Amino acid sequence: ALCVLHLFLLPGPCEGLTIQRGPHSGSTATSTVGPLGQHNHLGDVYRPLSIGEVAFGVLTCSKFHSTRLVALKETWLQNAKHIVAFTDQDPTAAERQRLRGIDFFVEPRKPDAQEMLASSSGAWRAVSMVQVLHDRFPGARWYFFVDDDTYIYTHTLLTHVLGTRDAASAHYVGWAYNVGPTLHGLLPGEWRPRVAIGGAGFGISAGLMASLAPQVPRCRTSYSWDWPGDFRIAQCIADLGYEVEDDPHMNAEDPDLALPPKMLVDGAFPPVSFHHLNQRQVYRLFKAEVVHSDDGRRIADFSRFALAEVSWHEPGLGLDFKVRFGFDVTVSTANSLGAPNSNKTTSNASSVVAATVHVDELQSFRASPGGHKFQQEFHGGSCHADHSQPLSVRIDLRCNNPFSGPHRLLSACGVQATGKCGYSLVLSTEFCPSFEPVAHDASTAF
Repeated sequence: ALCVLHLFLLPGPCEGLTIQRGPHSGSTATSTVGPLGQHNHLGDVYRPLSIGEVAFGVLTCSKFHSTRLVALKETWLQNAKHIVAFTDQDPTAAERQRLRGIDFFVEPRKPDAQEMLASSSGAWRAVSMVQVLHDRFPGARWYFFVDDDTYIYTHTLLTHVLGTRDAASAHYVGWAYNVGPTLHGLLPGEWRPRVAIGGAGFGISAGLMASLAPQVPRCRTSYSWDWPGDFRIAQCIADLGYEVEDDPHMNAEDPDLALPPKMLVDGAFPPVSFHHLNQRQVYRLFKAEVVHSDDGRRIADFSRFALAEVSWHEPGLGLDFKVRFGFDVTVSTANSLGAPNSNKTTSNASSVVAATVHVDELQSFRASPGGHKFQQEFHGGSCHADHSQPLSVRIDLRCNNPFSGPHRLLSACGVQATGKCGYSLVLSTEFCPSFEPVAHDASTAF
């Protein structure tokens, strides 16, 4: 039989709790949304934000209409109400059918003669994105810009990043980085703004956009050197007296490169974005985020748990387990990490695990009747006892289990073997997401 990884969410206590902690714990003002009328760390008043109040701009090209762009529309963009794809050619009729709900802005021209921008990079279209998105959706509270190989956890974006800031004030939010020293048009040592990198996604509030959009013609003329598109936008915003607000929820790389331990272990900064993803990775992240009820009318959003990390050492088996929620489970023989164990337990573990095995194929994520249990199934690696079978791990996540100590998102409780190629691991959490109605056509008219 196939070896599978099951993840159950069950009510009940967690006995024998053990967890590896990161250097930080708890939430900060940027990672929690306060009640209406309270202020966040920037002094802005909290106000609930819906996805219908955000206009999304996606930088793409005709080469990726039927691949990358379709993957976004079928995953995290499926409930967005206002989307413009900025591209170089009109989509085909078949592509438009698959991409219903997305408007297109086609800018096939080469850069102006005085510009040094490379036409193949798409950088010359970045400034157009600002003006077009504002012109099409002048009533949006936020404008969010992203590449076509980026995954966005929209629930976390709304509640932990955009929703914690007043859209009527001027905000430019993203993953900030310092540009290199050798850009055209700038002297060595000349000041240059930090940039919200487009791959991680960045947001511009309505308050800032009202001042920025009229400046686009001037910026296009003034900054015509071969700059990255996101740097042209950053410079244009800097001319208005604003810099990027670096937000720790944003990530400019894929999950294996992007996340520091403080995000993975205690859930203080659940991720909003990952970049440089192929289509398989996009669908993989979405599969681990959204669970549909049996009737398909409600969803439970697990974005708060995305890649949350928890570890467990099981001395009886001589094994160490590291879980990145919804993403993978790493099973290692304890002595491979320097943990003590006896010859007997090491021998037992070696019959199943050869040093380290990554169980990373999420087969399904589904709810039980009533929505009180959730089941994840993973396959991955090779069972040392039977090379024809993948390794399996079954995880029971117990919900509604208050923590008496410092805040933590997940805790590990114990593990046992389930056959020659499988394990059952128990996790615990204080709250599991509730099922909410699926949003259909409740769009916001701008």
